[in-house]
Amino acid sequence: MSLDNHQAALNEFIRIIEQQPALQPLARSQVMQGLNIFQNLALSYALHRVERAHQESYLSTALNRSSILALAEDRQYLPTRPTPSQGKATIINNSAETVGLPAGLALLSEQQLHYQLVEGIKIPTNSRATVAITQLKQQQLTFTIAEEKPFIELLLETALSTTIHQLQVWVDEGEGPQEWQQARLFRNTNGDSLVYDEFYTHTDQVGIRLGNGIFGKIPARNATVTIALQLTEGQTTLMPNQPLFPLQSGIANDLEIITADVIEGGRPGESIEAIRRNALYYPLYNENKVWDDDYVFFIKRNHPNVLWCNVWGEQEAEAMHGTPNVDFINKIFICVYAPDDEAIGDKILASLQAVPQLNRRYELVKRNDVSFAVNIKGTLHRSVVLSEARQKIQQLLIQHYDKHSPLKREKAQVRDFYRLMNNLGIFDQHADIEINIDGPAEPKNLTEMLFIDIDKTMAGLLLNY
Repeated sequence: MSLDNHQAALNEFIRIIEQQPALQPLARSQVMQGLNIFQNLALSYALHRVERAHQESYLSTALNRSSILALAEDRQYLPTRPTPSQGKATIINNSAETVGLPAGLALLSEQQLHYQLVEGIKIPTNSRATVAITQLKQQQLTFTIAEEKPFIELLLETALSTTIHQLQVWVDEGEGPQEWQQARLFRNTNGDSLVYDEFYTHTDQVGIRLGNGIFGKIPARNATVTIALQLTEGQTTLMPNQPLFPLQSGIANDLEIITADVIEGGRPGESIEAIRRNALYYPLYNENKVWDDDYVFFIKRNHPNVLWCNVWGEQEAEAMHGTPNVDFINKIFICVYAPDDEAIGDKILASLQAVPQLNRRYELVKRNDVSFAVNIKGTLHRSVVLSEARQKIQQLLIQHYDKHSPLKREKAQVRDFYRLMNNLGIFDQHADIEINIDGPAEPKNLTEMLFIDIDKTMAGLLLNY
């Protein structure tokens, strides 16, 4: 409360006291002034709580996680899921017979992290093989439909919800399980469509919502719903030469499994601040795929390991090739980069084609990697250690221009490099910094991904005192 508000409260308090004959002589005493100060503090606290509660009703000013998630749920926003770490393991078969291991074989590390084989493999006797593994754990949940009604909702526990990488829904109405597909907001569905929608609650719970008989089918009473989960801890690291132990019974005891390289590359689920920002703009996209930004938003949300993405249509394709082509009609071209995921293109096509769309075709375009170097020459402060200065410059350039950085910029503009170097605070303010770019400063076409050649840049870095 301001000083004027305090004085107004004091005057009102005195006026009320003076209306009481028994208390009128004490109206302006120190006792009543003390009581008034105490009430002013209580009033200030109450007003602050009211103002904070009011702020929690707006996504731009909310601070509590539950408030942000509730407001995001109102916009039908789904946070990005965590992605698992990946790498390779060496399997040594010391037994007297060939051993076959299925895809998805569950493995456990000494750190109690669950892994699984990406593909099935056969290892001949007294030999070894290398296979890709990923930090995933399989789990199934089963629900029984007690009542046939519209929009049945099935909620998963918070502990599971925050670790879900992927999920599948199977429904058995007495004729065997059938997989139901996800249809965001039940778009392009009818009363017989075997689909579900997904939502995320303010209590950090993933929920499955079934149809109402008009948009999506209502499962029959006593139907069994099975949700198959792939769970991950997200950003984890497992060093080379670490043992892994099969959890499936019947695996040969003479089988030895160790990590062949570092198992890393996972990403955590979306942070609460990222949820706030993306939920603000989500109604603009709302799972629609009309403009190029719509596609980029959809691809990066459903495939968070994609670090670079370009999407274009017929008009841009004709401009890039310099000639019209009937093959460009109704075609969407997609060019992406995701580290250590050669199958990312096929995964993106599968997610785009999950919901049929008329008069629309997709084509993956090969990416062209184009590198550049930056020549930097400057004078350091006397108090700056040369090795530390080089390290800071390298880290900053990697953060903003390396091909593996999620914050990579699309163009190499000299003014941006000057701003970055000046913000480091390591250069002498009385001396000039000289910066020029060796190589292309921006992509020549939509297929080119520009990134920095950090080794060449650091080799040409000239720093002095």
